[in-house]
Amino acid sequence: MAGPDDGLSPYASALRSAEPWLAAVSKLTGGTLFGVLGGYALDRWMGWKGPWGLIGLSVLGIGAGFYSFTLAVLRMGKKPPKQ
Repeated sequence: MAGPDDGLSPYASALRSAEPWLAAVSKLTGGTLFGVLGGYALDRWMGWKGPWGLIGLSVLGIGAGFYSFTLAVLRMGKKPPKQ
């Protein structure tokens, strides 16, 4: 029986096995980046002199990204190993 990795180069096979980890890390960095950019935009839009929007949305983005990252890693641990 042919598996899904049959016929792939070693590089492509390694990328396919790393995909769940890359997805988890992108959730963490995406949440952080969204919070920082959103906070900066909020500060500019509201005309605030202090970085209150940046600080607040950065903390929320980091928290949401970390939560999403943790869930993704826990789901990876529950998957049965490939045979």
